[in-house]
Amino acid sequence: MLHLRLLSALVLIPIPVAAGWFGEPWTSLVVGVSVAAAAYEFGLLAERAGCHPLRWAVLLLALAFFAAASLEANTGRSVVGLVLAGAVILVLAGRLLRRQATTAFADWGVTLGGAIWTGWLLSHFILLRALPDGRSWVILALLLTFASDTAAYAIGRWWGRHPLAPAISPAKTVEGALGALLLTLLVALALSVILGLAISPLAAVLLGLAASLGAQLGDLAESAVKRAAQVKDASMLIPGHGGVLDRIDSLAVVAVVLYFLYPLLTAMSA
Repeated sequence: MLHLRLLSALVLIPIPVAAGWFGEPWTSLVVGVSVAAAAYEFGLLAERAGCHPLRWAVLLLALAFFAAASLEANTGRSVVGLVLAGAVILVLAGRLLRRQATTAFADWGVTLGGAIWTGWLLSHFILLRALPDGRSWVILALLLTFASDTAAYAIGRWWGRHPLAPAISPAKTVEGALGALLLTLLVALALSVILGLAISPLAAVLLGLAASLGAQLGDLAESAVKRAAQVKDASMLIPGHGGVLDRIDSLAVVAVVLYFLYPLLTAMSA
């Protein structure tokens, strides 16, 4: 399984890396397709978990958050507040009009949360690419996530003894999590030099730790959704990795972490 995961990663990683390298419109194209696929998979998982989300709303609102990120990156005009307010009202109205009134509140939250997770969080890659040295930061986000995910899986499989969150994902281990933190930290130090980032070694260390924590948090969150749905993968689209949601769970959180840490890390390195 590890070899299949690595092979799929070697085939797929060049696509987002190339999109990040060449910028628009390729970044938006890859992010948009990923958002649509992940939102669709989320709706299916939520239904299998016994929820009644507005699946069409998850998809449309995720794409609306994606469009808001694209608009902000290309024009500097932020409409995410408008999209969020509209999403809250639209989903609430749509959910209350359906028959399962006793689960309306929970299903409203699932629908809205799915759209924000798959749409707004992942779309931070577009905002990250729009930064002055965004090309390097997008590549950094991708490679740090890959390093953290791979290290957690490999180290946990080979040396893991103590479960990290057995109620959510029995295969994840404390050893894998700590190994991922250490390796991602080292990779961040190396990449900060290779990519010529204007950050200090201390900032690179903090960046690596934050990226790995974010990646593992995103992975655990999706594992909880899959556990509720009683499935191993969001879909079978990517051999060894499952679906698109299985791949963007960590990336979405890392993109947000790096985007909001950017001004702090560059300021402390000045």
